[in-house]
Amino acid sequence: MSEKDEVYQAHVQSLTDRLLLFIRDGQWRKVPGLAAWLAPRLKTEFAVQRFLEAGGTHERKLEHKAGEGQQLVLKDILESLQRKQLLAVRMNEVEEEEVQSTPLVDDRFEIDPEFEALLPRAPDEVKKLEERLLVEEPRDPVVLWKGHRKLVDGNTRFRFFSLLGRNYPVVEMEFPDRDAVIAWLYATHYGRRSYSAEMKSYVRGKQYLARKKRHGGARKKASAQSGHLKTADLVAAEYGIARNTVRRDAAFAEALDKLADRCGDEVRQKVLSRVAKWTHRDVQRLAKLDKAALQEIVRAALTSGKRPRFPAPAEGQRPARKSVSLPLGKPVEQVRVLRKVLGGKGLERLQRAITRFLEKPKGAQPN
Repeated sequence: MSEKDEVYQAHVQSLTDRLLLFIRDGQWRKVPGLAAWLAPRLKTEFAVQRFLEAGGTHERKLEHKAGEGQQLVLKDILESLQRKQLLAVRMNEVEEEEVQSTPLVDDRFEIDPEFEALLPRAPDEVKKLEERLLVEEPRDPVVLWKGHRKLVDGNTRFRFFSLLGRNYPVVEMEFPDRDAVIAWLYATHYGRRSYSAEMKSYVRGKQYLARKKRHGGARKKASAQSGHLKTADLVAAEYGIARNTVRRDAAFAEALDKLADRCGDEVRQKVLSRVAKWTHRDVQRLAKLDKAALQEIVRAALTSGKRPRFPAPAEGQRPARKSVSLPLGKPVEQVRVLRKVLGGKGLERLQRAITRFLEKPKGAQPN
């Protein structure tokens, strides 16, 4: 094959891959629509080259040579994809030819919905990964749970390669149970740069909850509380964070899982990938709502792309203001009382507010 032919084949292969990505949703597409997609992407010189290879003559006008060459290239692409079983073809009710992508199935394993949902990727992250995979060989193998025929890691890569009909490396790993698989996934991917703050918080919270469940059992209350403290300390040390942060992460993870159970996994995926830019407080407030109100608010927030809008509480439902008595002249006791009422986080906010107030110039009005 000449260098010119190699360049031509590389260009057509690139267009073939991108065409499959264009029709990846599995919908039936009319062939004229694919021709319109291909026309601006196929280089004119290659369209003319294909026209001439098919017996066309130089005497034809350029636009005719390019137009007929485009039709021939598209036909080549579709026939090639059919031979590889990556494309289905049919005639619709008005005798128009339609095509549909048919990704390959790997008989060595099955997709596990829980494992696939654990590590959602943001849309821009998926796009960057696929752009890299289009021009590079796969760097990492997909990971299978040995003896169970389950795909553990590499769902995005597998779906991409199966769509394009490409080969990919596979490795099997042994795990004692599903909890071990999940723990391995969290530990393996936690340090990824692409992890959002919400994903890191969720992972830490899930790790804490899983370990607390294993260490809980039917112990007495005092013993259980001691065990939970120890678990929080272990997770905090592992991730280099405060113990209270671990507990807040756990509350966030529980609330988000509750939302996913009530409103579908799309909510969890969008929150963790930062498509839905909801705060921890938003998630926890939503988890406390009844199902009917919750689904309406979530649907509106996902549609608008904004944070959830909560209804104003009725007058009788507004929380009563708390009255706190502080012992005069005993600052240490005052701090203890405030910590009990406000909690650690509330006390920290109060401290910052007092610091800002004291730093203001004399005579300045407080905010």
